[in-house]
Parts: sequence; structure tokens; C-alpha cells
Amino acid sequence: MAEPIFEPEIVREIRIDELAWIEGEDAADDSGLGCNRDYRDLRATTWPEVDEVIAVERQRFEHSQTRGFMGAHEIRELDVGVAGATLALAAAGCVPFVSCNGGGLGGRHEYEYPLVAFYLPPSAVAPVVAAAAEADTGLFQDPRYGTVQVYGRRLIELHKFACALSTRHEHLVPRGNKPDNRPSAMAGSCSRR
Repeated sequence: MAEPIFEPEIVREIRIDELAWIEGEDAADDSGLGCNRDYRDLRATTWPEVDEVIAVERQRFEHSQTRGFMGAHEIRELDVGVAGATLALAAAGCVPFVSCNGGGLGGRHEYEYPLVAFYLPPSAVAPVVAAAAEADTGLFQDPRYGTVQVYGRRLIELHKFACALSTRHEHLVPRGNKPDNRPSAMAGSCSRR
């Protein structure tokens, strides 16, 4: 079963001074962050957990080349392709709040291509941009809300992004070190793109 190919323009431009940030209770499980009723706080994700999900994702992609995903398309309640990227971003100190396979596994979806939307701390910009370039994924920064999306033409590209970010984890600020000078996220903002 061939994976669909989407056609978004790939860009990677992050304006550090316009990044928004969210923390504490605003990013807790029941916050509905990003107007996502299924939002879960993944900030405690570790790199060993990311590596485990990447390995499972890799197996699922290899299996899909010959037999399709055959119903086994979720890992930790996230779709194959976006699962690794979402957890890698969380382990990198970002706050992912929306993911979508863009219809890459069939059906209609909120977004037209695979993506993960997240809050990006300035300390993680360089490794995230480098991982996106290596995986040939794009990075879109919402000019209104200061959030970022990593997106691709295919789900496998988001998996490659997760792998590339995982190899750079030693270049990231350890969890608990909060970058300074970040504007607060707008309360109640519901940016969907």
C-alpha cells in the first residue's frame, strides 16, 4: 500500500523573538491546549521512550510497505508517523499540542498534510531546524500565536524528523532549564493553522 504524497511547500524559517511559550498548568492534561480536546501533557517524555517509539514506528513503516498498516496504526494513542515526532519534540523541551496524519492513513482529517504543532523554546531552535533540514520536513511559525508546526509531504518524513532530532538530543538544554525572554502564549487562543 503506497503512502500518499502531499504537496505543501517546504520552508524552514523561525523568528526566535516571535516564539510564544506556555508552561505550568496552562500546559497540563485538562487544559485543552490548542483547542485540542484530546491534548495530553507529554513534557515528561524521556529520550529512551522516544527511541522505543521510533523503533516501533520503523517496524510499522517496514511492515506497511508489503501489507499496509492493517489497523495497527497507533502508538501510545498517536498515529504512526506523528507519534515519534510528537514524543521527540516533547523530550526536546517543546510542548506539542496538535498532531495530524493529514489523511496519510486514510479518511478525512483536520489538516491537509501530516504535521505536529508545538511551542518551541529558543534553546531548541537550532537542533529542531537541523533535524527538519535533514528529514526534508518544513517548519511553519504561526505569525499570530508564535507556535510552530513541523510538517511533511509523507508520514515517513515526520518519522525521519524524529530520528534526526533524537540524534541531536545531547545539544538540547536539559529539562528544567527554562529559556528566558519568551512571550507568554495568549490565553484561550485557538490557532488551528
